[in-house]
Amino acid sequence: MQPSKKLKAQQFRRLAKRIFDAILRSRSYVLFSQDCRAAVMPRPLPGEVFHVLTTDDLRAQQRVVDALLMLSSDNAEYLHDIQRGRVIGFVIEFEQTLVHYSYLFLRNKNACILGLDVNTALIGNAFTVPIYRGKGAQARSVKARASLAHGAGYQSILAETSPDNVASQRGMLKGGMRLLGRMDLWVALTMFVFRRRKPAGFSPLGVCLSRG
Repeated sequence: MQPSKKLKAQQFRRLAKRIFDAILRSRSYVLFSQDCRAAVMPRPLPGEVFHVLTTDDLRAQQRVVDALLMLSSDNAEYLHDIQRGRVIGFVIEFEQTLVHYSYLFLRNKNACILGLDVNTALIGNAFTVPIYRGKGAQARSVKARASLAHGAGYQSILAETSPDNVASQRGMLKGGMRLLGRMDLWVALTMFVFRRRKPAGFSPLGVCLSRG
């Protein structure tokens, strides 16, 4: 095959894959849950400072915002959703260096895809810098977000991880969450959900029309 024909074949396969993914996509999760009605904010370790990012105080925490964007440009999307009142951010600083961040999702399409009820908030997208791992930041972050969810009017929180993310799963358990089980699902046309494998209590079907 000539180079130009080979390139065109590769481009066609990539295009076909994008089209197929837009029509039908499979996803797999391991789910964890926690009742947050009695949750309290954990105490920071010596040298730590906790920051909670909400719509009302985001501008006042510009230094923390800049540090988040320096760690990952992906945080820009979450910061935008904080401004819109869809997300609450939780950040841990140690000696004025950002060492952990995570999010509590108040309105989120993935919560719909998973089939959460209106009393359950989704937590996720936690990250701890490598030099600070092993100090329980993830576990304390789970407890902090459970407390924030309770303050926002939710009764429980749910977290999802990929089946092979064992480190994250350990952090959920250390944070007081309980394992619900595995969920395998199909999403068709980005909105129709078929949960072919799920923990007890979740509907097998769902429709998610909007982002959140």
